[in-house]
Amino acid sequence: MRGRFKFNILLAMEYSVYITYKCNLRCSFCYVKKKISLYDTPTLTDEHIEQIIKYISTNKNGQKDRVMFFGGEPLIDYEIIKKFINKSGGLNLSYGIYTNGLLLNSVPLDFLKLLDIFLISIDGDKKAHEKYRGQTYKKIVGNIKKIKPKLDSLIIGRVTVTEETNIYKSVKSLINDVDAVHWRSLTNRSLMMQRNL
Repeated sequence: MRGRFKFNILLAMEYSVYITYKCNLRCSFCYVKKKISLYDTPTLTDEHIEQIIKYISTNKNGQKDRVMFFGGEPLIDYEIIKKFINKSGGLNLSYGIYTNGLLLNSVPLDFLKLLDIFLISIDGDKKAHEKYRGQTYKKIVGNIKKIKPKLDSLIIGRVTVTEETNIYKSVKSLINDVDAVHWRSLTNRSLMMQRNL
């Protein structure tokens, strides 16, 4: 079989860029909750931006690579993301963000239009979501409904499910408000471990 298949594939890369540890939520299962706060936490500096862009530029292979912005809550420091996008504009990149969705209606629409993909943390239906994320469901869904018609971006509901979650019910409750639903499993054992970090 050796030599039967030849592969000459250029693979697109996806880079994860952590903007800040600042966050406007305290989700009970968050494994970095001891590190995050709304104030006085480091954010991505201009020097770091330059280093990351240089690294990406030296690893380009002709494909349209993607940069995904993370936090904390990255929209708290959306100006840093905007700076990153402006400085990396010549590299043929697409951009996405992982966000809890609470600030989607608070940042400029022109900024949101710079992003191709939104992964919004919303854990299914209202009851499932608010068990771990507090009373934020209505606000997040409302924000999605306001911005979605104004964007050409892909909006994905990102659901964290536990053993008690009814995945079908959770997906069904979201599917009319987002373009797709992605979920990850969080077992009770890993939930307990993360709470103790």
